[in-house]
Amino acid sequence: MDGEIVWTEEARRRVENAPAFVRPGILKLMEQLLAEIRPKPVPDSENAAILYRMAFEKWVEGTPEEMAAVDGFDPNAMLTPENREALLSYLAKNREVLLLLRQAMDRPQCNFDLDYSQGLCMEKPHRGSMVRAAKLLSLESHFIEDKESNFLAFNRLSEALGEEPLLFSQLIRFSFMDRQTESWESSLDSMNSSLLGA
Repeated sequence: MDGEIVWTEEARRRVENAPAFVRPGILKLMEQLLAEIRPKPVPDSENAAILYRMAFEKWVEGTPEEMAAVDGFDPNAMLTPENREALLSYLAKNREVLLLLRQAMDRPQCNFDLDYSQGLCMEKPHRGSMVRAAKLLSLESHFIEDKESNFLAFNRLSEALGEEPLLFSQLIRFSFMDRQTESWESSLDSMNSSLLGA
């Protein structure tokens, strides 16, 4: 068997049971499919994934009180002074992360160098961090005046997953888009309420 391709047991059995003259063609077809699926290499200067990885490494977990406030945050509910202080403290701790997420906006491509030859066994260590980054940006959108840069950073994060030819990545991307829409609708409602109350 080709050592560069990880097969499921069912696929391995089918290929092994195929006539010998057919096997080279199957392996060649698999190699061609991988070549088509695998994203092309990206120069470091254009690769947003490098900045995202830096951001993931700098993420700071909050105190139990801060994380409880983050997990229980409801943009449509009234914040207690204690929860507001906890959320702002959490955002302050991750200011460097938010800065790197904004810097990634200027990089037109994103390639996390995933090993597509591993098929279903492929490791995708960036996904959990991408979700955490989306939650951070969503939370920030409710506490800053510069909502445009927040929107663009969030949008770039969604697009980064959109560049991966994987169904699960697209599903996460759609969840990001929903989260972004909800955040903006809530922010606009708050702005309208403030204007009406002025």
